[in-house]
Amino acid sequence: MSPARVYGLERVKDKVTRCIACTECYGRGPLIPYADSIDSVPSWICPILDQFKFITYSARSQQALARKVAYGHVTPDESFKKVFYSCTTCGICDTICPRPLLDTVRAMREQIKMEYPGLYPEAMSERGKNIKVKHNFFGAQEKVRNRWSHGMELETKADILYFAGCYASYRQPKTAQAVIKLLRAAGLKVAILGGEEWCCGQPAGLAGDWTLEEEMARHNVERIKESGAKRVIFSCPECYRAFTVDYPHVVGTLPFATSHVVEVYEELIRERKLRVTREVRESVTYHDPCSLIRQHLGRRRDVYKQPRFVIQSIPGISFREMDLHGRFAYCCGSGGGVTREVYPKEAGWFAKVRARQAAEKAGIVVTACPRCEESLAQGARESGVSLEVRDISRLLEEATGP
Repeated sequence: MSPARVYGLERVKDKVTRCIACTECYGRGPLIPYADSIDSVPSWICPILDQFKFITYSARSQQALARKVAYGHVTPDESFKKVFYSCTTCGICDTICPRPLLDTVRAMREQIKMEYPGLYPEAMSERGKNIKVKHNFFGAQEKVRNRWSHGMELETKADILYFAGCYASYRQPKTAQAVIKLLRAAGLKVAILGGEEWCCGQPAGLAGDWTLEEEMARHNVERIKESGAKRVIFSCPECYRAFTVDYPHVVGTLPFATSHVVEVYEELIRERKLRVTREVRESVTYHDPCSLIRQHLGRRRDVYKQPRFVIQSIPGISFREMDLHGRFAYCCGSGGGVTREVYPKEAGWFAKVRARQAAEKAGIVVTACPRCEESLAQGARESGVSLEVRDISRLLEEATGP
């Protein structure tokens, strides 16, 4: 078992004092330590600093504010809430700096939930009720969670289990169906939990309600153990992050392997088990979901080469890379479902920026995250650019069709 998780700022209290204010976290750093003009910032600037143009929103400032609260020098107010909940937790700062910058944001949110409930976002309280009672982010009826799988005659026990997540189950059923069709086309026997699948709980945990995520974790892991699955596959990076990063703090080492579906597609294509033969004549670019490419709580996931291999395996595809990609990709603005719920206007600003970046390169942007897909589609509409947003599973399904 993993050591019991420490809640709130107590977890990072001895670490927030280690920030030397070098400013590397938002694009300056030791090479130009005194250049505090916004004009000196490279193009991979922290997204919230890019929007607000105010150093208070940088990771350096978040460390300082958390330190003051942790040592009792200041009491959080609405301005603290804005700083810590408008942050999308994209992880660019954690990619640059060895300090636990992202964990500090999570710890502060947990502290707010525990000690300053009046500051806890009402929007996340409502989503928390949905997760607690209906076991999904949207508050939809549980009985329709597996409606997407009707007629597919899926197993309940198999070595491989597909964890669809709330988005694919309720809002993007064609993505879930595409995943199953592709895995079956490669000769894999796949099971699902069906109605026994609950929300991964990650949005609640990321917002500061760790207790609720723990409840979801215990249920999901137990149901998967009962299924006998040896490998669990996700099409949602947030679910993937919940299982790989958060759940071990609750249940210890997971009794099964975890993979995002793009990792599986790469394996199957390389092993020639999945035949990509149908030509797709399109110009596309790819948006990296933050949870697949950056470090979160000390666990690095470098899932950025795999989706590019998959896309470029499709005959006829013209692939063009955005300037900000890989570990330094710009965030879609969803913030794991937190920022978009608490500050939708600010989240929409990020989405429009990213949509414009994509539209400069191609007419189609492909991603491997349902939240990113939704955010980018909204960003394209609101910014007025001509851009189609597609999930990678559906694009690959098109290329393996009859």
